[in-house]
Amino acid sequence: SGVSISLHEETQNELVEGLKSGRFELALLYDLDLPDIITRVELSAFEPYVLLPEGHRLAERSALTLDDLRDEPLVLLDVPPSRDYFTGLFHKAGLEPNVAFSSASLEMVRGLVGQGLGYSLLVTRPHGDHTYDGCRIEARPLSHDAATSVICLARLAQTRPTRLMDAFTTFCQTWFIRKFGREAHEPTGTMKQK
Repeated sequence: SGVSISLHEETQNELVEGLKSGRFELALLYDLDLPDIITRVELSAFEPYVLLPEGHRLAERSALTLDDLRDEPLVLLDVPPSRDYFTGLFHKAGLEPNVAFSSASLEMVRGLVGQGLGYSLLVTRPHGDHTYDGCRIEARPLSHDAATSVICLARLAQTRPTRLMDAFTTFCQTWFIRKFGREAHEPTGTMKQK
């Protein structure tokens, strides 16, 4: 009793700055390009996938490669660290993505794909296979040796976790295990539960 939780939606950079400034105690974010002063608990890991408009010729395949996509118009999720993660997949494979459109909004990206203006590479997968305007979209696995994207709960390393922070961390770990059916492994440097 007497506990108040405030939720804020921010970009990853803003979440990290909020942890540094003490504005936030914990942040739920992807474990990409986080500074060493951030300690994290891994909650789950996800593979990148390809999002296609309904009826796209590549949707007939069960999985796609970056080579299949290199000449197709890419609708890029243009927000750090996602932008560098997705373009980096191509660069590591010696390819250059054909970026046709970009947006910092996940739903705008999905909407542009739904309208047939290109494909996208994403990790976050909202429930449902329709865009806000009702267009059907299709997801296919990306057959590529890509690093998984890890969702973690982060805090400033110098901050001593309170009992409430520990309870919230345990709640998040349990929720992700129930939702995705597997326990995430703990990478080096993660918070350990006491």
